[in-house]
Amino acid sequence: MLKISYCIPCMNRCHHLKQTLRENLDVQHDNQVEFILLNYGSRDDLDPWIHAKFTPAMQSGLLKYHHDSSPHYFHMSRAKNLAHRQAAGDIVCNLDADNCLGDGFTEHLREVFERRPDTLFRGTTHEGKEKTGRIALFRHHFEEIGGYNEDFQGWGFEDGEFVNRACSQRHLAYHLCHEERFLHSVAHSDHERFANYPPQYQFADRRTAASQNSARTAHHSREWRKGLLIPRVFHTLWLNEKPLSELAKEWIAFWMEENPGWSMRVWTPDQIGQLPLPLDLPDDLRDQVAKYMILFRHGGCVVDLFYESYGPLEPTVQNYSSFVYLSQLDTHALSLAGAFRKHSLFVEAEIAIRNKQYDFFRWSLRDRLRRHHCLVLSLR
Repeated sequence: MLKISYCIPCMNRCHHLKQTLRENLDVQHDNQVEFILLNYGSRDDLDPWIHAKFTPAMQSGLLKYHHDSSPHYFHMSRAKNLAHRQAAGDIVCNLDADNCLGDGFTEHLREVFERRPDTLFRGTTHEGKEKTGRIALFRHHFEEIGGYNEDFQGWGFEDGEFVNRACSQRHLAYHLCHEERFLHSVAHSDHERFANYPPQYQFADRRTAASQNSARTAHHSREWRKGLLIPRVFHTLWLNEKPLSELAKEWIAFWMEENPGWSMRVWTPDQIGQLPLPLDLPDDLRDQVAKYMILFRHGGCVVDLFYESYGPLEPTVQNYSSFVYLSQLDTHALSLAGAFRKHSLFVEAEIAIRNKQYDFFRWSLRDRLRRHHCLVLSLR
């Protein structure tokens, strides 16, 4: 069962939480749910109220409370990112402090993602306008695109840019939810909406804010992706029961010489046997499925020692969130692949393994790579 993390950034909105939080907790019907409440510099009674009323929920793990007392003003994108980084669920969903989930929303959300994992869920009105800031997606997708753009200032527009980036970079399917029973929010004035922003952004004209934020969409900056780059580790499969040959050792030394600062992990038959490979996995797919599992769990790069290193991979790792090299000689086997841990491409492979859909590996691999816009090169 997919675990869902509801992420609630809050500054001086305890009066709204008093109307929504208890109800949101009470309509949960399983233990695969958590609420992440981030107190982002609140100066109201949020901290004592939470400890007085919700200690049992915190002890059970249903509610996780984090208090950052340093901010003086509210920063929407930064607060959302901080809350989402505390999540442990498979799916992360932004939940504003004034939002009520409604009974059955968790089950509805889980059903949407079980039916189609490559989804971005968004709450809207029937007119198509964004409503309540309710955006949900798989956590690995959130991490891969770098979260909300922290260059954005003032109220709003960070949601639209986030959605556009997620759908364009990861080709996520846009799922709009119009059901009012899931999208109720506490009515309040614009004065409350603006009150916690820096003075220059309070009561700012919406069009002015939109124009300013449109120039702040340089979301590929290195600082923005800090901590999200592909791990600098090579994985190679040594399927022979005998120790590494002298030639294999020479190839490993060559890869290390060409890529300083990287490490090499050699996976022996015993170590590969510890991976959760299906018992009835066909022999011709064993090494390929093992590569997918290694990348899914550890990230980094899988290399075949049959191929030499064509120079350092560091520039490629810096410039791409995922890349895959394919050999023209073997249509189905990955020769060299690199990715984040739990990258979306390999999540698809994980689902195929779980469902014993082995044709994914035999026939669908190239189409999947093209659809995810990976860098595809030939080694020959």
